[in-house]
Amino acid sequence: MPRDGSGDHGYASDSRGPEQHGEPDRLHAHRGYDSGGGNELDNFKALIGQPRTIRNKAFAAKTVLGDLFDEANNLLNNQLDKLMIRFKFTDPDFYEEYTRARVIVD
Repeated sequence: MPRDGSGDHGYASDSRGPEQHGEPDRLHAHRGYDSGGGNELDNFKALIGQPRTIRNKAFAAKTVLGDLFDEANNLLNNQLDKLMIRFKFTDPDFYEEYTRARVIVD
């Protein structure tokens, strides 16, 4: 560090900050005090609460998805499976392929 009191920024020790010497104030910009158009602190404030909102949306989507799976299973079990019984005798190969396709493999 120079002994003339200028610190490590290379300016004479006066009351002017680096932005008054024509350079951006990196310390304040880094901390969200940038005087430009966008402010990091404002951007951060906009994100507050979003994780909870995202979790709520995910929970709602999972609930809807569960309801849709239940509805699809009801259609398969109560309607399509009953319609397919007629093929058990008229087209046994087709019916066998259908029943094999209906088996869920984990």
